[in-house]
Amino acid sequence: MTATFPYTLIACPCTSFTSPSTINPSSVEDPDDDTTFNPHHIRANFSLYPYEQLLYCDECHQIRCPRCWTEEILNWFCPSCLFEVPSSVVKSDGNRCTRNCYSCPTCTSPLSINGLDSSTKDHLAPPDANQPTGPFFLSCPYCEWSSLDVGIQFNKPTKITDQLVRMRSGNRSPSPGRSRSTRTSLAPTDELSSTEPHSTPPSSQPSQDRFATLSRFYKDQMADASSAGPTGYSDNSNFNSPNSLARIMSIYGGLSHAALKKARERPQPMREALDAAEGLELLSHSDDAEATVIDKLRTEGYEGTTTLTQRVSHPYNHRVRFTDHLWPTATLLRTRRSKRCRTCRHIIARPEPKMGNTRYKIRLLAQNNIPRLALRLLSPTASSAPASSFALTPAALQAQHNTEYEKLRPGLPVQFLLTLTNPLFEPVRITLATPATTPGNVASRVTVLCPTFPIGAASDMWDPDAISSGTAKDQSTEDRQPEAGKVWERGRNWTTVVVEVVPGRLDKKAGSTTESTTGDESKGADDDMLEIPVFIRVEWEAEVTAEDAAATGAAKGTKESREIAFWSVLGAGRITEL
Repeated sequence: MTATFPYTLIACPCTSFTSPSTINPSSVEDPDDDTTFNPHHIRANFSLYPYEQLLYCDECHQIRCPRCWTEEILNWFCPSCLFEVPSSVVKSDGNRCTRNCYSCPTCTSPLSINGLDSSTKDHLAPPDANQPTGPFFLSCPYCEWSSLDVGIQFNKPTKITDQLVRMRSGNRSPSPGRSRSTRTSLAPTDELSSTEPHSTPPSSQPSQDRFATLSRFYKDQMADASSAGPTGYSDNSNFNSPNSLARIMSIYGGLSHAALKKARERPQPMREALDAAEGLELLSHSDDAEATVIDKLRTEGYEGTTTLTQRVSHPYNHRVRFTDHLWPTATLLRTRRSKRCRTCRHIIARPEPKMGNTRYKIRLLAQNNIPRLALRLLSPTASSAPASSFALTPAALQAQHNTEYEKLRPGLPVQFLLTLTNPLFEPVRITLATPATTPGNVASRVTVLCPTFPIGAASDMWDPDAISSGTAKDQSTEDRQPEAGKVWERGRNWTTVVVEVVPGRLDKKAGSTTESTTGDESKGADDDMLEIPVFIRVEWEAEVTAEDAAATGAAKGTKESREIAFWSVLGAGRITEL
């Protein structure tokens, strides 16, 4: 749990601890009746959240945690250029930026486009005209990696993705049976640099290149099947093709028109590959290739090999072994998402549609709709110590503050001040409930001196004389004593009550690693932590809105009673033996 004391955590109502007795349908007891939240439960860490991580649904009037809402993708955008990408483009091109946004494969820093010849021949031209000329390359300003290390250069500073795709396509050997137009489309264009690698044999092609070869072979077969038309006959048809053989068999086989139509709907078998360039060729290991890899590994060392993060950064780098073979990785797209309540599908969080804006258009925070709790010691032990003659640093003050909460003695009563702040614009009535002894292996006695009290609204006007009654504020601060049934202090929209705690004694047997028989207790790792479960019930009168009036049939502007109840855990400190 949290290490800094004191702290406050909220339990979402969607979490329910189940046991074999509650799962059994023959059990007559209701598991929700008189059930105390156990902060030492093995599942408690998955149900407790701080205030800033919780949202609130104003339709259900309940707290919502990450398990209570669903996320919907509003749009995709590139974090580097802030360009919004349509969802259709993401489905077709993938979840990476297709513009000029690339990251370093070594340190993941953004890459910049630079020119090899940045000087200009016209010295009389204005400074704005000094634009770098080609060829261009990508360089990292952090680790000084550049695309020149892997032999990649560009003739244009734009359309980097298209040039890289053509470079990858240029490594593939064309099929002999392919038409001249197909070869021309796949051949490197004049936009590629002269340092582009030459075509490699199929046995040395990477896995993605071999897959692209099979994909082209499959598309060619589909094109041949569709070019024959509904009759299965074309001008340049090959009588040895499966379509021609199927057409001849259907003509001389005595099939009817319905049978012919049904046969044409079936997928026709594909021909076999004419050579190894069209078909699938398994990866063949040669002794020379392995010897080359071993020699390079001895030369480069372990620092020259790629890590798992670098290999999974981009599909081009999946099979790369050494860092000098890494290709630049395109920037991953980000999403802007809205959150909806799982119960009523109401929007509880929605960001602004503009890319450069980080604010939310709708965001219903739980801390703006439920009371906020704060716990502190009534009379800290450090107050009796002499004051320091020098000014303490913030770190020293925080360390001294934490020491006060980490020295709770067993059996010695300690009084805390619990402050509740009302964020609503209506006055509320609070009811606090806590078990007599805290659950867990170490039982500490807890008493709330004033369990029921009202809190004023969060408005700009308040009357201190009207709320002074019922408070123990008549005496001085040093002589004041907590009284049962009275609040300690009260303000405009906050109230402070006294909570008395008697820490339990640490049992060494209870703090062992043996698990309890019921499975509800922890293994004793945090038994010395004093965590107080408090059940809070809030009641208030709110005006009926137009939407609520249409749903419930009540008159608009009338008052209706609302309430919300939830469990919270107060981290009071740590128990230490004498």
